[in-house]
Parts: sequence; structure tokens; C-alpha cells
Amino acid sequence: GNINTLAVAALCDVGCIILAEGVSLDEAAQAKALWGSTDAYQEYASKTQGQSPEEQQQAASALMAIFREFGAIRNDAPGSFAAQALVAKLRLQISQSYYHCTPEILRSLGAMYAAGGSMTEHIDAAGGPGTADFTAKAIAIYCETAS
Repeated sequence: GNINTLAVAALCDVGCIILAEGVSLDEAAQAKALWGSTDAYQEYASKTQGQSPEEQQQAASALMAIFREFGAIRNDAPGSFAAQALVAKLRLQISQSYYHCTPEILRSLGAMYAAGGSMTEHIDAAGGPGTADFTAKAIAIYCETAS
């Protein structure tokens, strides 16, 4: 089975934690060391503390399902109604499952999604090549108008 693990995004001194499939436990330990004192990490730890591995996997799977939805529309304009609705859905999923996802945190996550490495690979594996980049562009547009 897949172990519940952490992937971390940080940009503009914002610590962001996201559960993702296939990230190593070493990265989880690194995330705690780097961002363990942030409000987002504390909220994440509080929300996930009593969860079973199955519950944690459900949350991670729900997130990856949203990336599959982004993949299905990745040839559309990132500013389209459908893309922007998916960004809102992603933000809500993160807030419900992990921590309050502010526009600043969401913008940081978007940058990480398209930055290459394991996050980009996992998102593109879920939605197809270019999904991570499309998602990042849609997030950037969303965050321009979000308050």
C-alpha cells in the first residue's frame, strides 16, 4: 500500500504542506524540520493526528482526483470558467483536509506544482503531461483576483 507522506511547497516564506502519493518519508521529516513551526504545519498536524492511514490515503486520493480533472481540461485556457472552478475546488479540498489554504499559500503551491521534481511528476502522472503547468497557470490567474 501507499504510505501517507508529505510534499512541501515554500515560496515567499510561506510554509505549505500537501499530502501526495509517492513522496518519501525522508521528505516528510525534512518538511517537519523546515516548516514544523508554521501555522499551516501545526494545523495540518492537528487535522491529521488521529487519522488512520486509510483516511489519510482518501484525502490524498481526493487531491489527485482533482489533478485528473485538471488534466482533462489542460488544453483549455487556464482562465476558463472550468479551470477557475477547479482551482476553487482544489483550494477547498486543501482547506478541508490539511490547513487553511490562503491565496498566498495556493500561489506557492502552484509554483511548486510546475517547478519540476516529484510534485510535477505526480501531478502529470495523474492528469497527463502538462497538467502541473496548466494547474499552476490556472492558480496564478485565480490568485490575481482572490482576496
